[in-house]
Amino acid sequence: MPKTKEERLKETLLEAKQEQLVDALLDLYSDNRAFQKKLEVIFAGLSEKPNQLMRLIKREISALKRSTRFVHYYETQKLSDRLNEIRLNIRNRLFPKCAKSAFEAIELFMELDERTFNRTDDSYGTVGNVFRLACEDGGAILENEEIMPLDKLVGYVYQRCMCNEYGVYDNIIRHLKNALGDEGLQHLKQKIESSKGFKVESHRKEALKGIADCQGNVDEYIRVCLAGEGAAPGEHLEIAKRLIDKWRSGEALEWIEKAKDVMPPHWHHKSRCLKIQALELEGEYNKAQSERLGWFDETLSTEAYGELMRCAQKEEKETVREHALKRAFEFKHSDESIRFMIESQEYEALQRFIYTRYDSIDGRYYTTLRSAAEILQEIDPLAATLIYRKLVEPILAGAMSKYYTYAAKDLMRCDKLSNEVEAWGEYDSHEQYLRGLQERHKMKYGFWHRYYDEEN
Repeated sequence: MPKTKEERLKETLLEAKQEQLVDALLDLYSDNRAFQKKLEVIFAGLSEKPNQLMRLIKREISALKRSTRFVHYYETQKLSDRLNEIRLNIRNRLFPKCAKSAFEAIELFMELDERTFNRTDDSYGTVGNVFRLACEDGGAILENEEIMPLDKLVGYVYQRCMCNEYGVYDNIIRHLKNALGDEGLQHLKQKIESSKGFKVESHRKEALKGIADCQGNVDEYIRVCLAGEGAAPGEHLEIAKRLIDKWRSGEALEWIEKAKDVMPPHWHHKSRCLKIQALELEGEYNKAQSERLGWFDETLSTEAYGELMRCAQKEEKETVREHALKRAFEFKHSDESIRFMIESQEYEALQRFIYTRYDSIDGRYYTTLRSAAEILQEIDPLAATLIYRKLVEPILAGAMSKYYTYAAKDLMRCDKLSNEVEAWGEYDSHEQYLRGLQERHKMKYGFWHRYYDEEN
């Protein structure tokens, strides 16, 4: 087995002399600011004392605190990577040295949340996820070290629950379940229920739900959900999940049924999965299998198909397979049918589908179609050629010049595959297709320039 780049680099570094390594590091250090920061943190982490590492972490947090530039959604990955690097340095480098310093650093880090969210379009949720992970890290530090007495810990958690504007502390109680213990959870519950300091009632509700989960009390969880304006649509399914965990499947089915008319479409998958679990606990195996079948028929989900096959009797498996393929051939969206056949490795059916449903195939679903073409070019060059043609046509029809390079490469693949096609049948040969394409799109000079470049 050939060695990886990392393995080869490691061998080279081990063979190098100490002075050569020092010179290489200094060269990188002087030219690359990002490398400077990483190297400083690495060497600070080698010291047994946390002071230098803490100073570097604080410096990076302060730099972010001073930042005022608005971060657009397409820039958030870079910001979240920077935030996550600070978080990982606290958890993996500082915490093993000094838990108290690590907790202080996590607190300083979490103070960035409001300022950061106010200047960030976090539509993808990547920045929020880093802060939620930092909250979990803070919980791990407090779980493993007695940094504060119980009464102070209860007050700390209470304050975080009350000021949970951006949802980063949603699970803080669950993260600190063991540190709080039964006594702390009960004290916290009383404090939250009697408090008038919650400006947003949903923050109180989330905190009480967290306590109910930690206590394993599903009835209390339901009571909290029903308080005020009643259970929200998503809470119906959360209640059902907890009832299933407690083997109360009959009640879970009732909550799932209540959610059916009020939940948005993106929750249907979760609802079906919970319903199947509940039906199986009730011993209603045929109904559970019928539910899986309905799930598959609506979505062509490979997950649903796998579950259908797993739960079918040996003599039923071929019938399930035939039904799945029949449904795939009838399905409205041809790209979903092709995706299913690729994922389930039904390549013979995929060949037939390309010919049978050729007119309905939409070339804009390039990821799925390209995967299909790459598979079929080894099995059926004509079917692969037809797919590559579908990929070319919408780009030229829409004059999408920035994709001309891709279209030119796909047309060149058609050219190469044409030598392997034994009979074109009802379809135009490559020469006929190419002439027709040139007639229809003769003014697309940018495309033809790229195509002839590929040819040469």
